[in-house]
Amino acid sequence: MIRVGFATWCASIVVVMLGSGVACAVEAPSRSAKETPLGKIDRALFEAEKRSFWISPDGRRYAFLTEKGINIDGRQHDYEFGIGDNSFSFSPDSQHTAYAARVPHHGAGSVIVIDEQPSETIYSHVSGLTFSPDSKHYGCIARLRASSFDEVPVIDGREGEPAEDFSWEVAFTADSQRMVYAVEIDDAYVMREDSIDGSQPRIQRDHGPAKLTGNFFRGPQGQLGYLAKKEGKQFVVYNGQEEPVRLEEIVIDDIFLSDDGEHLTYLGEPASFRAAVVHKGKRGRVYNDILAGSLAISPDGKHFGYAVKDFRKYFVVLDGQEGKVYDGVTGPVYSPDSKRVGYLAVANGRVFSVVDGREGKAYDDRGMPVFSPDGKSAAYWAEDGGKQFVVVGGQPQQAYDEVGPPFYNQDGSRLVYAARTGDTWQIVDNGQPGKSYTDILGGFVFSDDNQRVAYVALDGEKQKLIVNGVEGQPYDEIINFQGGKIHLDPNGALHYIALQGDELVLVEETAE
Repeated sequence: MIRVGFATWCASIVVVMLGSGVACAVEAPSRSAKETPLGKIDRALFEAEKRSFWISPDGRRYAFLTEKGINIDGRQHDYEFGIGDNSFSFSPDSQHTAYAARVPHHGAGSVIVIDEQPSETIYSHVSGLTFSPDSKHYGCIARLRASSFDEVPVIDGREGEPAEDFSWEVAFTADSQRMVYAVEIDDAYVMREDSIDGSQPRIQRDHGPAKLTGNFFRGPQGQLGYLAKKEGKQFVVYNGQEEPVRLEEIVIDDIFLSDDGEHLTYLGEPASFRAAVVHKGKRGRVYNDILAGSLAISPDGKHFGYAVKDFRKYFVVLDGQEGKVYDGVTGPVYSPDSKRVGYLAVANGRVFSVVDGREGKAYDDRGMPVFSPDGKSAAYWAEDGGKQFVVVGGQPQQAYDEVGPPFYNQDGSRLVYAARTGDTWQIVDNGQPGKSYTDILGGFVFSDDNQRVAYVALDGEKQKLIVNGVEGQPYDEIINFQGGKIHLDPNGALHYIALQGDELVLVEETAE
């Protein structure tokens, strides 16, 4: 089981696996659905070390690797030498596909395949194949021939200026009008931006990338950012602007953005084994140990916080101000309106929250506070005397053998969590327990109109999608990985992809 608690809490958790046992015999109404067979698949692909199975962003298309090629929407494409590692992708709008296929050419070469149509040009190698945010363009880096070191940037099949050493990835600007990549010129890397049709002047920046791959990130509105390096120091370039702070090292996973993407906060190393947080272009105090995963930024980007270990004592830093020392702390979490902040602390072996500077009730164990959308209330799970329960607005709810973390819907009208009694699990929706199941799989999905909540339950050996307590049809597996998810459409319909035996099935329900 994975549970959000003090010892294992992680603010980025989105999937929760809870419990095991035997399903209760209580019957529930069921829903009917249209099933469209998509094709057969080897279930072992789900467990492959390298990614080998994809579902499109709209949840209606799929692709998976085969021994000699790839299967897209049930159509098999074989190539003598297969396809390039990690080269396949769906476009953001789900309408297009791209990959690099290996074909015979002085040994083996590569062709760019867009919408299942291979390019006429055969390259020695293709890397970084990707779509623009608007799905209308693609780009990559291609090596011209095995006998030469020359490579070229390729945008929509048009080759750019050759050079001997490029980065292994490319990205498009937020407006999809320029492709960004790194190239070595005169023994030093520079960053270039080429317009998609070559009609606009090239932008060339005198810094290089911090890494040749895994170096780009995007903001909530598609803003492009990357880590840069110059004269041995790293810094962030975001939305075309250089951050002023230079550090020894910055990790992309430690960069956090406000909800509008206008503000960023990140963790870096000013020197080896030292850490500091940068907020709005200003570096904070340097510490020996800022706890991994503890950095957070408020939704409006105005506030930030993180947890520090100082020898055997711990404290939280909020907006640059050090808080009270405890035996242990987590990083902070902010309310949706950015006006409140809370974290967990440990003292004398008991766990409690500190919300807006005030210490709450202590328990044997408890979870992070989850603020309601209006920020006026908070909920969390707690444990005392071997029993667990959810606390809402300071009031303990019914106790169970085990509970999961609570979740609010978008307008705060609904609070749901999973609870275990004995060997079975059930959903508690606004205090009302539902039918018991063998297991609850994955997180909760709320509809945009706040009228529906969906989750996947294991009933015996079959999985079912439950929507507002009503069961869907049983399947061997409901796909909620590699792009798979439950789509609750605004018109009341829903769809998802499931596995029945070795057959993938598109399941669609329409509103009555």
